[in-house]
Amino acid sequence: MVRRSMVQRSMVQRFMVRRFMVRRSMVRRSMVRRSMVRRFMVRRSMVRRSMVRRSMVRRFMVRRSLVRRSMVRRFMVRRFMVRRSMVQRFMVQRWSNSRIHQLLLDYNSYSHGCLSSEAGHEPMIYHNE
Repeated sequence: MVRRSMVQRSMVQRFMVRRFMVRRSMVRRSMVRRSMVRRFMVRRSMVRRSMVRRSMVRRFMVRRSLVRRSMVRRFMVRRFMVRRSMVQRFMVQRWSNSRIHQLLLDYNSYSHGCLSSEAGHEPMIYHNE
């Protein structure tokens, strides 16, 4: 009787110990799994974030290049227009200046007076002494 109870107790103890070990291993496994899952999720989120960032950057770069291209084109067109208008203005000015100059020379050669206000800007005075 005593022996049987001893054997039973030892078996129960063994069973309890085994159950405890199994439970501990299960807990450990679940912990490991959780940490792995967490790591995986973090990695996936990082990857997704980097992908999103890359796509955003690419989109931004494309948009910036497009904007830059359009801005450059606009700038070039504007510069061309400005240059053309400046050239035209310069040509007109040169032509008008030469005309005014000629007129003044003619006028001064005809009359020995001086022309002060008819030219529109500072009096260009030519004395024929």
